[in-house]
Order: sequence, then structure tokens, then C-alpha cells
Amino acid sequence: PHQLSAWVETRLRENDDFFRSEGSRHEVDVGDERLVPLRYDYSVLEPVDRAPSPKYDALRVRVLADDRDTLSEQVETWQDVNDGRDGGDHVLITIDVPATMLERLRNVIGMGTVLEEETESHEELEREHRTDKRRLEASVTGILEDASVYTVHERRGARSGALGDAVGDQVGTVFGSSRKTLSRPLVEVDDAKAMAAFFRGSGEWPLSDADAAMLGVDTSAGELTDTGWCREFIDGYEAQKSVGVETILT
Repeated sequence: PHQLSAWVETRLRENDDFFRSEGSRHEVDVGDERLVPLRYDYSVLEPVDRAPSPKYDALRVRVLADDRDTLSEQVETWQDVNDGRDGGDHVLITIDVPATMLERLRNVIGMGTVLEEETESHEELEREHRTDKRRLEASVTGILEDASVYTVHERRGARSGALGDAVGDQVGTVFGSSRKTLSRPLVEVDDAKAMAAFFRGSGEWPLSDADAAMLGVDTSAGELTDTGWCREFIDGYEAQKSVGVETILT
């Protein structure tokens, strides 16, 4: 079973760059939303998590892949588990994996194991195995086209048309007006890590005293003062959802 689920999960990520690795935080452009913080969890040929560990720094997307009958039951379970759960999943993407595809996958994995254990070469069998494997990998595109999107309250529709709106709605619900993005991504400068360490209390102020005065940083206390460029910037843009780089530079 683990080989089956690992194969399916790997092929999903190879066929669609929306599906990122599990366990890490990713920033992804989805629909009209830029740099949405996402965390992924995969339930591939296994039940959804009934007690997901809470995460609060991202929108949580669960990918559920199984046969059609199992999907219906698991969608209800997922909605019940995450409805009103603080730090739980927000969006569910379901992928119907036909029983015939699973049977073909078992045969391909089984034949691969047999061929690996053989001490003699079997060119015809190896050629057939490679062909079956390529056809199976190509069939993943088809099941992705039929994927559906759910939130805890409803089915939003086919993934091709509903994902952007579903994510946008959840971004507003989860982050509200507190979510802010830059129109262009920031570029880390050499002093950025040292600056971060300073404000965490684990490093020295990396710039000059004149810079500290101009920015409005109390280097003894390791915090911002009530005057200076940083405070002016916060006061000027705190109420805005997004900030354009051109606006800052003019």
C-alpha cells in the first residue's frame, strides 16, 4: 500500500506544479491572489487525518486521492473534522483514482520488483514494463483534469475553474485585512539575516549608529522607537492590504 500511495503522490507533483511537497510552507500565486502561504497535506489511498496538528501560518490544502466510493465518505469526514477547527484544513482537493488504474499500478510495481530480483536479462519483459509504466504515468493527467475542490461547507466545483475562487475566499476568511503583499518580491540583502538576529535578541546591530537614528531603532533595547523612517512607514501603510514598490520609492 505504501508503494502505491507514494507512486501516486509523486506522479501528482510531477504532473502539476501546484502540488508542492508536504510539511513545508510555500508561497504560491493562485487565481488573483499573490504569494498565498500554503501548507500541503496528502491523504493518498489512506483516510484523512481526523486530528490534524494545528498550523496558523498558512492556508492548509489537503489532497485526497482514492477510489470514488471512498472519496464520498472521506469528504464528509474531512468536512466534519475541520468545520470550525482552529488551525485545521481549509481547502480539499479530491482526485478519483479508478480501481482499474490501481490494478495496473500493482502490476507495474510487482513486475518491477520481479525484474530487479532477476539475475538474467529479460529484454522483452523489460521493454513491456517500461511501456506499461509510461502509459500509467500518462494516465495521471486524466485524473487530475477531473479533480474537485471542497471547503468545509460545500463542493466548490471542478478544480480547473473553482480553485482560484475557493482559495481567494479562504484567504479573506483566514487572514482578513491583515494580509499584505508587495507588488514585487523583496530581495534579501547581506545584512538581512543579521538584522533579523538583532531583533530576535541574538545578534548585534549590523548598521551604523546614524542608520539606527534615521530608521528609528533603539539599539540598546532592540526595538523600534516612536520616530524615524520605520515608524513613518508603518503609520503610512499599515491600513493598506498591498503596497506597491513604486509607491515606496516615490
